[in-house]
Amino acid sequence: MEEYKDLAEYALRECQEKHPSYADIRLELNQRDTVSFINGKMHIGNLPIDLTDDAFTRKFGLNVRMIVNGGMGMATTNQLTRESIKQVINYTYKTARRNGEQRKAPLRMSEEKIYEDSWKSSYKINPIEVSLEERIEFIKQFFPLFDEKYPIAFIHVFVLITEQRDTYFLTSEGTKITGHIPRVAFIPVIIGVQSGGRNEQMMKTYATSSGWDELTSWNILEEVRNKIRILADIVTKAKKPPEGDIDLILGPDVA
Repeated sequence: MEEYKDLAEYALRECQEKHPSYADIRLELNQRDTVSFINGKMHIGNLPIDLTDDAFTRKFGLNVRMIVNGGMGMATTNQLTRESIKQVINYTYKTARRNGEQRKAPLRMSEEKIYEDSWKSSYKINPIEVSLEERIEFIKQFFPLFDEKYPIAFIHVFVLITEQRDTYFLTSEGTKITGHIPRVAFIPVIIGVQSGGRNEQMMKTYATSSGWDELTSWNILEEVRNKIRILADIVTKAKKPPEGDIDLILGPDVA
């Protein structure tokens, strides 16, 4: 991120040469890694359920926004070259001018304080820096739960997502703010299946922006074990609900 900040500042200077009443630049880098296992086997790529996209992604881009003659224009690019940035700025400027000509009431920015600051979430271990081996071992600890004897069979999917987002935001008014936030999410999806077509499923997301150390401090293993037992009871012991209009009280897993 640091090596691209000069391009963001260059973009702001180019905007200011067009004399907008307001302009801002947002530079963002988003890194995301996904490790998935289906029934104990590692899976690369999209899952059969709508949980993740690509396994490993790196997205980098720059957003330009301007107010010209009371109209707003905005455009983005992931081609971080001066030539590409100039093209985006020209497009933003033209869009803002057209918008200003069409508006009955011009846009105006309120007066705000100017800040030069940085912020980040509090953590000890950045999830994106945890080795692939350690992330795999974290998931594998859940596999023995299905070795216990149950009256039903299970299909299980475990997804571990580690992410880091870095931002650099600056305005024509003088504000400059850098941001850094890692995220980690663990998603177990378990389907209980019984012969005859009866099945139920559970899914829960354990997520935090406080680091890998926060995720591993939770007693997720025992919670998933308990969910498996409940799922087995639901499939084998659940009774058909009464027909007609009835009152229901829903628990948090349903509601």
